[in-house]
Amino acid sequence: MSKLQTGLALCFSGLFFIISLLFIHPAEDAVILYEYSNTLANTGVISYGNIGTPIEGATDFLWMVAISLFHLVGINEYTASLMISSLSLYLLIKLLCKHNHLLFILIAMTITSFIYSAAFGFSSIVFSTIYLYCLQFYLQKKYKNMHLCILLLCLFRPDGVVWGASLVLLYQFENRFSLSKERLLVSLKYLIIPGGVYFLWRMYYFNELLPLPFYIKQHGIKELLLFSYSSLKDVAIVAIPMLIVISMSKNKATIILITIIPILFYSSMTLSQNIGNRFIAPLFFGVLYLLNKEGNIKKYIYVIFVSILSAAITHRVINQIIYSKNENIFALSKNLNGINGRMLVTESGRLTYYSDWTVHDSWGLNTPQFSKKLIQPIDIKNGNYDLIVSHCYMDKIKNSIQEKRSWNNQCTNILIAIKEMNYNMYLVPFYTNSGSLLYKFKQLISPPKTNCNRYDIYSINPRSEKYQAIKTVLLQHQAIIYNDTLNFKGGDTLCF
Repeated sequence: MSKLQTGLALCFSGLFFIISLLFIHPAEDAVILYEYSNTLANTGVISYGNIGTPIEGATDFLWMVAISLFHLVGINEYTASLMISSLSLYLLIKLLCKHNHLLFILIAMTITSFIYSAAFGFSSIVFSTIYLYCLQFYLQKKYKNMHLCILLLCLFRPDGVVWGASLVLLYQFENRFSLSKERLLVSLKYLIIPGGVYFLWRMYYFNELLPLPFYIKQHGIKELLLFSYSSLKDVAIVAIPMLIVISMSKNKATIILITIIPILFYSSMTLSQNIGNRFIAPLFFGVLYLLNKEGNIKKYIYVIFVSILSAAITHRVINQIIYSKNENIFALSKNLNGINGRMLVTESGRLTYYSDWTVHDSWGLNTPQFSKKLIQPIDIKNGNYDLIVSHCYMDKIKNSIQEKRSWNNQCTNILIAIKEMNYNMYLVPFYTNSGSLLYKFKQLISPPKTNCNRYDIYSINPRSEKYQAIKTVLLQHQAIIYNDTLNFKGGDTLCF
C-alpha cells in the first residue's frame, strides 16, 4: 500500500477503536472470556466466578492469554480486546488491499456485518486475520509458515482445526492423493505434535476431554438431519454468493476444497451468540482474499450479494450498538460489587465479571457439574445462593421437574426451586432510558410507539444476610415485584 493508503487504513482502524470504546459495551459471551482473563492475571489459574479450580469455559486460549497480559499492565479487558482487534483490522485491510482498491475493501467491511462483532469484544477480526495469513502462506507455498500459522489459529480458537484442516489436506494430497513422507513429517513437526501436546496438557489441567461449551453445543436442535436450519441460513449468506461468483472462475475447485469443511461444520453446529454472524467472518474474508486473481466485477458481485443477504443481521447488530449503553445489567452488576455473595445465573458473562461474586452458571458453559446434565431443583437448594438471576420465557415454563436439556427446561427447574424455597422474586428491566448519543438521536428521529421492555428475574434468598443490600441495588435499577398475573409478551417482555 502507498503511504496515503496506509494512513487511511490506520485512520479506519483508529476510528473503529474510538467509536467502539465510546459507544459500545461488550457482549455477554465476550465478557465471559474477560472473566477468565481477569482471573488468570490475578491468580494464575484459568477459572471462573471465584471458584478457584481450573475450568475451561473460555475456549479461545491465546485470546484469553493475550488479554490477561494487558491486564497485568493496567489495561482493562475490553480496551485490550479493542486494541488487538484494531491492529488486526489494519493488517486485514493490508492483506486484502494487495489485489483490491482500498476504498472497495473499506466499503465491503462497512456494509456487511462481520467487523461489528469485534466492536462487542469478540476475537472475530483477529481470527480472520490469522486465517488470511494461513491462506497466504499456502498460496505462496511457504508450508512451514502455513503449519505454524494453523497451529496459532488452533490455539487461538479450537475451531481453528476446521479452518486449517482443508489446507493441510490439500498440502498432503497435492500430488494426486499420494502421501509424501517428507510432507507428513512437516505436518507432524510443526502442527500435529505441538497441537497434540497442548491438547494433552489441557486434558490434564482441566480434567475434561473437551471444553465445556462443546458438551453444551452438541445438544442443539438439528431440524435438517445433521444440520441446524438457523446455522445453515447464517452460512448460506456467504456460501451462496461464493458459489455464484466462483462458478465463472477457473479457480473454483481450489476455493471449494478450501472452504467445504468450514461450511459443513458450521452448518451443523449451534451458533449461539452469533453476533454479526461472527463465526462466518473468516469465510467472508477468506473468499474475498481467494478471489484475488479474479476481475473486479466478480468481487463487487460477491460483496453486494453478501451485503444484501446479511442486511437483516447488519441492521440488527447496528441496533445492538445503538442500545448497548442502555443495558441495565452493567451498572447493576457493578453496584453488586462489594456485597460478595453467591449467585446462580443463566446469563454468565457480565454479572459474573463486574460483580466479582462467587458464581455458578446454570447452563453449564462455565460450571462442570451442569455441563453434562440439566440443573435440578435439588442442585439449586444445595447451592445456598444469595441471588438467582434468570432470563426466561415465562410462556414456556412447565409445571413439573424436567430432565431433558433445553433452555426452557432449565428455567422450569430454576423457577420450581425458587418457589419451593420462597425466594423473593423481582423483575428488572433489561434496558434503561439513559444511553449513548446514538440512542438519543435514534429516539429523536424515531420515537418508540410502545413502552415495552425485556425483564429478567432476580430472586433473593430471604434468609441471606445480604438480603437488604441486594434488594436496595435492585430497587435502584427499577426492579418491580413479580406476580403471576403479569401478562408477558413473547415470554420475557412486559408492556406498560
